[in-house]
Amino acid sequence: MRNREQSFGFAAIGGVCGEGKIELSLASKIGGIVYPPVFFGSGGGHSDYEHSYMFEPEPMQSIVAQLLARFERDGFKAAILISGHYPNKQFILDPGLETYRENGGTMPVLTLIENEPAGLEGDHAAKWETSYQSYLHPETVDMDAISGKPDDDIGGPDERINWMKDELKDHPCYGIVGVDPRGHASPEVGKECTGKLIEFLGDWVAGALNGA
Repeated sequence: MRNREQSFGFAAIGGVCGEGKIELSLASKIGGIVYPPVFFGSGGGHSDYEHSYMFEPEPMQSIVAQLLARFERDGFKAAILISGHYPNKQFILDPGLETYRENGGTMPVLTLIENEPAGLEGDHAAKWETSYQSYLHPETVDMDAISGKPDDDIGGPDERINWMKDELKDHPCYGIVGVDPRGHASPEVGKECTGKLIEFLGDWVAGALNGA
């Protein structure tokens, strides 16, 4: 049963990066309830890639709207929805929030991609996402899979590279977009970014509960 003193909820929609650990860290710091992560995504053209399973957004929009309505019904005072798959914010979270509002929902709700707060960046499985994952779930990251094959083309610390081009299908970094994770991603970077994100979310919750 829900502790009635915990008056706000957190949910990760379409997220692999963190798999709810960011939300759990926030909840352990300021309180709150963490909803289980949802691993469905929509948009971004990923259906064209092998082993990528994307879905039409409408069912998830309905789920988001109903979830928020039930949060409010049960006495929650605020909610945060974090999109791990960037297009989910545009195609699922924001439309779901709009439906919730149209149906009379009044609870403060934040929909967010982790790179939106000032001082944070994002990418596609490159430096930033790899760093988050290396810190939050180190057992899932195998840097040896992309290291040394070759190791003479590592990009600079601020150089964004697109390895999604067809001619790069044989490159170990194929599918990655952003700053080269080889030599630039680390658990330390992930820890710093996680701390900044948790601080931002904590400030938002405080403001929402104080009516800011």
